[in-house]
Amino acid sequence: MNFFESQDRARRKTGQLVFLFALATLSLVAITNLFLMAVGGGFGPDAAIDSASLKSHLLVSLGVIAVIAVASLYKIARLSGGGEVVAQSLGGKLLNQNTTDNDERRVLNVVEEMALAAGLPVPPVYILDDDALNAFAAGFHSDDAVIGLTRGCVRFLNREELQGVVAHEFSHILHGDMRINIRLIGVLYGILVVGHIGYFIMRSSSFRSSRSNRDGAPLILIGIGLVVIGSIGTFFGNLIKASVSRQREYLADASAVQYTRNPNGIGNALRKIGGLKIGSRLLSPNAAEASHMLIAQGLKLSSLMATHPPLEDRISRLMPDWDGSFIDSEREFRALQAERAREKHFGAGISQFDSGASRPDIPFSDAVANESHSAAASVLDSVGDIGQGHLDYAGNMLEALQGAVLSAVHTAEGARAAIYSLLLSNDDAVRARQSELIVEYEGKEQEALAGSLQDAIEKLGVEYRIPIVDLCMPTLKRQYEDQHRDFRKCVLALMRADEHIDLFEWCLHRVFVRHLDSIYMTNRRSKVRYKKLEEVATQCETICAALASCAGETDQTAEPAFAAAMAELGFDTVGTLRSPPLAEIDSALADLCAVAPLEKPRLIKACARSVLADGEVSAEEYELLRAVADSIDVPMPPRLAKQALF
Repeated sequence: MNFFESQDRARRKTGQLVFLFALATLSLVAITNLFLMAVGGGFGPDAAIDSASLKSHLLVSLGVIAVIAVASLYKIARLSGGGEVVAQSLGGKLLNQNTTDNDERRVLNVVEEMALAAGLPVPPVYILDDDALNAFAAGFHSDDAVIGLTRGCVRFLNREELQGVVAHEFSHILHGDMRINIRLIGVLYGILVVGHIGYFIMRSSSFRSSRSNRDGAPLILIGIGLVVIGSIGTFFGNLIKASVSRQREYLADASAVQYTRNPNGIGNALRKIGGLKIGSRLLSPNAAEASHMLIAQGLKLSSLMATHPPLEDRISRLMPDWDGSFIDSEREFRALQAERAREKHFGAGISQFDSGASRPDIPFSDAVANESHSAAASVLDSVGDIGQGHLDYAGNMLEALQGAVLSAVHTAEGARAAIYSLLLSNDDAVRARQSELIVEYEGKEQEALAGSLQDAIEKLGVEYRIPIVDLCMPTLKRQYEDQHRDFRKCVLALMRADEHIDLFEWCLHRVFVRHLDSIYMTNRRSKVRYKKLEEVATQCETICAALASCAGETDQTAEPAFAAAMAELGFDTVGTLRSPPLAEIDSALADLCAVAPLEKPRLIKACARSVLADGEVSAEEYELLRAVADSIDVPMPPRLAKQALF
């Protein structure tokens, strides 16, 4: 599915969700009034509608709307923390990035590999202590996204199946499904709260009746009525969930096959769900409210109310020759345990645990794209549509990073030191000043670690810088707020140490600060404010000018690059090329982030046209392009061999 079209559909889906919510609310208002009329004799032969009864019905209607609205707003506010809140509500525990458990390391490795292949920051992983087979992705954006897996997935699934499950969840992240799913929890909570009030009234009335001689029957009757109304609300809620999520599961299954080029991965994972006695049913008391965001049915529901298509249908679509049999997960697990016992321990950073064979080196823009899919598709077409070539590229990167660098990014001190090392200068005088700054903010041990990591990272290519930042994200997101503030100050001080911030330094800084600020600050991503790029022509010109100034070594080479970008946009060039200040670039990108999804490819093409003006794209130029794209919510994957930019 096209990334930009799916983002646009997800945005429009919000309007559909609001409509369905309003419809369900009005239905509950009508049912509540009918119930009160029935209790009050409003349907009797002598019943009459007067101004007093109309007023009472109006007050009841407003009361029901107010209860639903307040409850929904309360739940939405509680969910503002993003995917972490959802994972914790389901009983999830954060998986330690530096775990030495072989099975947990396998899970983290698969998630890291998929994130690097997709051009996304690595999401934290939460483990639900449940033997069922289930998984989810939750969050508003890629910044606050988390991947959740049950302990059953960690135990029962092999690497191929884990990769299929994780690819399924990354599809939800890339295509905007998470935002809809988490909002669905909030809005439906208000509908369901009416039933909760009814249960509370029934319990309190029964208690009062048993403790005194007063008759609690009227309150019990009201409680029963509210419970019935709440049950109807639950019915509406499940219908809304089913209408929103069923088709998305088919699409996510298809995307998982598209990403991994392996239908057996996700297909056999679903077969194991069908073969496990408890299947995918979760024990968590909050499983019902999050059932629509799971990879498989989290609780038992009728086919009409089911939030997921039947397993048999999903497997048949993935594996047309499927014979209808499921996999005995527990027996498979015992065999897998025996196999894993024979595996050689490769260390925390190894990409492939199932093979001792090393992969061939894949330097920048020289990856082998399996089945020629990735090579045939341009980089822009590959946004949100990663392939096996990207996974191979990411796997090779992880293998190249294993050792000091990969071990460091999995710890709090090491992750900060890795970011510092990316900003250290090769000029001895500037480097000495930067070392003093790190000692001032962090201490001598951190300064020494940053220095040693710089030596290791310099041996790698420029194309490793953004992936290193992405790998640091789960650990950096666990900092305390004051640690984040000090970290941010130190980063800015290091950038200003030479009294000059170049565009590449700024882009690296923008990538990680942007993803972290949404965790520690209250600001959220901009909503769509501009339907066409023509509305932000000045901002487009600023970004194209910045890239052209970087792509061209002289004014004579930069001017054609800028002209090519403006021609791609169809804008007239006003004045001469200038190198815009970083504050202006920041402001321009903030506005461009609020452009409609379907317009963003135009801007990316224009930026690509700028760096292609001299006929080639260096690793540094492509990483700049990726950083700019990331700033407008477009995750660009690594560039593979012979792959066109657009």
